[in-house]
Amino acid sequence: MANGLDPDRARDYANSTRDAARSTEDIRQNLQEILFLSRDYAKEAREAANSIFENNIQAGATAKAFRDLTETTRDIRREFEDIVGGTKSMADIAKDLIKLETRRKNLLVEQEQALSAIFTENAFGIEAQDAINQAMGSTAGLQDVLLEYGRDLTEDQQNLLNLYIEQGLALQDQDKDLEEIAKRAETIDSAMRPFGDRAIGLQDAAKGLSEGLGKAGFGNLASKMGIDEAITGTREMASSLTEGGTKAMGMSGKMKLAGNFAKTLGSNLMASLGPAALLAMAIEQIVKAFKLIDSQSGEVAKSMGISAEEGRSLVSSSADAAAMSGDLLTSTKDVVAAQMQLNKAFGTSVQFSGEFAAEFASIQERTGLSAHTMEVFAKKALIAGTSIEDQLKKVTAVTMELSAQSGVMLNAKDIQEGIGEMSAAQLLTAKMNTKEMANQVFQTKLLGISQSQLEGIGQSLLDFESSIASEMEAELLTGKELNLDRARAAALQGDQATLAAELRKEVGTAAEFGEMNVIAQEALAKSFGMQREDMAKMLVEQEKLEAVKAAGFKSVSEAQDMYNKALAEGTLTEEKKEKLQKAGLLNQMESATQQEKLNAAMEKITDLFVQIIDPLMPIIDAIMAVLDPIFAILSPILKLIGDLNSLIMGALTPALKAIGLQFQGIADFWTGVFNLDFDMMITGLRKIGKSILDFVLSPFEAAIGLLNKIPGVDIPTVGSFTSNLVGLAEGGVVTKPTTALIGEGGEPEAVVPLSKAQEMGFGSSEEIKQTNALLKELISAVKQGGNVYMDSTKVGTAMAVGTYKVQ
Repeated sequence: MANGLDPDRARDYANSTRDAARSTEDIRQNLQEILFLSRDYAKEAREAANSIFENNIQAGATAKAFRDLTETTRDIRREFEDIVGGTKSMADIAKDLIKLETRRKNLLVEQEQALSAIFTENAFGIEAQDAINQAMGSTAGLQDVLLEYGRDLTEDQQNLLNLYIEQGLALQDQDKDLEEIAKRAETIDSAMRPFGDRAIGLQDAAKGLSEGLGKAGFGNLASKMGIDEAITGTREMASSLTEGGTKAMGMSGKMKLAGNFAKTLGSNLMASLGPAALLAMAIEQIVKAFKLIDSQSGEVAKSMGISAEEGRSLVSSSADAAAMSGDLLTSTKDVVAAQMQLNKAFGTSVQFSGEFAAEFASIQERTGLSAHTMEVFAKKALIAGTSIEDQLKKVTAVTMELSAQSGVMLNAKDIQEGIGEMSAAQLLTAKMNTKEMANQVFQTKLLGISQSQLEGIGQSLLDFESSIASEMEAELLTGKELNLDRARAAALQGDQATLAAELRKEVGTAAEFGEMNVIAQEALAKSFGMQREDMAKMLVEQEKLEAVKAAGFKSVSEAQDMYNKALAEGTLTEEKKEKLQKAGLLNQMESATQQEKLNAAMEKITDLFVQIIDPLMPIIDAIMAVLDPIFAILSPILKLIGDLNSLIMGALTPALKAIGLQFQGIADFWTGVFNLDFDMMITGLRKIGKSILDFVLSPFEAAIGLLNKIPGVDIPTVGSFTSNLVGLAEGGVVTKPTTALIGEGGEPEAVVPLSKAQEMGFGSSEEIKQTNALLKELISAVKQGGNVYMDSTKVGTAMAVGTYKVQ
């Protein structure tokens, strides 16, 4: 039996561990004992499993399951010290905890396979599956099964089941330790949240600060502040004050931690930021501001089809608008982007007022409304001569009023986006009245369909003959009494709000629709100008809204909740209504997170330097205007220097190659002398001669190459005459003008026109023609399937002739 631990002793071990004190030393000791008991599990499990399964693969899987658990336990034990010491949180070991659970499941899979093999082998019959289920239910269940059937099992089977029992008991004890560790980590983490457990903690704030500084180009500042070191030190202090997470910390202690954290950051910053460092940071921000102005100017110029100088003027005014807005979330980049987006929406190339562009940028940043919806409200504001904020106030007013009346608290942003989805015809039919548009969207949302679907239904109802016939057919098949006359009248007038309200009144409930047969459902849907599936979805949406309404949930908007209460109590005056509607929009505008505000603050710092650099841009332009002609003068001089360098290198390179060839020639010549190899001697002398010629010609070649760079000049180099020479030492036939090298073979050669070959003793052209004719006959015979027998001597001669060079 493994480690000599029988089931009775295992129970005693579990009970004693369960009753042990939960001090830090106890936990550490328990984890150590778990490791001690687990150290030989893998080896012993493999031996026992190999006997049971008679399969090395299965035995290896069993051993691995035990070994993996031991490794994970060891990792968690190492991290335990860091957790109670404050340097780590439970979140830091989340991966190890997930891994532990996965490996625990793997062990149970191996355990079930072992039980199946054991009980099948011992033929327990109908009791086998019951025993397996009992054993898999818990460690205690496995102990009971071993006690009941142990006498019928082999020693290896008993040993393997005991190993699973011991490992199960160890895991139970480990779970208790992990629970205690988690409580301590939670206590330390709570100490790091001075403003409440739900508020942002010091560690989260520090992380956000570090990321924000990095995104704003102040990564070095984050490093100098020693944020990571400050967090580690503060967590260690929290661990000490909570005595390893065993004692909760009050508000005074938490504020002490926060003060220590801030003090550490301040000390690090003051220690690292001397005058030189501050100057370097300022220079870095100046360069960044210059790049921002330059890049934004170019982007505006390309987007709007204007000059870079005109683009810079727009960027400059955008920087002023961002500064004058007083809005932390509105930067120069945001206002420039708003200018381009507005021009794209209106199809213009103008400079919108800085106030209008800044408002556009601010609202889009704060509300997160889509680009298209923002464009709709911007157009409406410009046409009406009001502001975008005024338009949104009207939407909020309608949304709050209708939400209070209907009892359904619809999402204000959904209503705003719904207005953005309205077609041009719907906008014009609503006379571009913001309140009417908001009313239409709200009623459509209550109906449970989109703006485009409502418009399609209206078009269908205006086909009066077909619509009335469909209505009568639906009444006949469903037994419902329908009256869509008001809906048709509303559709004719383009009154989308009334149309939606009338449809909702006549359509009935989802329950009624569900009780109809398919034909009746299709008929009812057709009478409304819809498909059966679309009507079903619409009714499901209505059912969901009614369920929320019936539940009586409190609105997440405090302003809406106060509005509802005042309406119910009869105290909703016009003054109070306007005040709450304004508060509702303000609440929406304050949806930016602390991280977003921090990032915006970093951009504002860059904007300060933009304000410094912007007036200096004309000076930079003047400097560039002076430098341009200087560069124009220097350009040909620099080119001439480059050409001279090319000339020198062009002369030296061939010369160096020639020297190298000469050394090769000398080596070949003397090698031939010592070996009495006349051919090698000749080859060496040729290389020596060629190297001398190349060396002499190299400066002339370089000079010609330089002259050829002059437009229209094309002087052939000496090398061009010899680089493509064709050697005819082996003979050949020339059919076109060709530069050839003759006499290079070391024996007499002849250049003979074929027409004069006979008179010069080389055979007549007629004989050659006869030879060609015979070859054609031979080819023809072969193609027809004839056999050709050739003399080997003649074949060799023909092959030699075939290797002649032909030009």
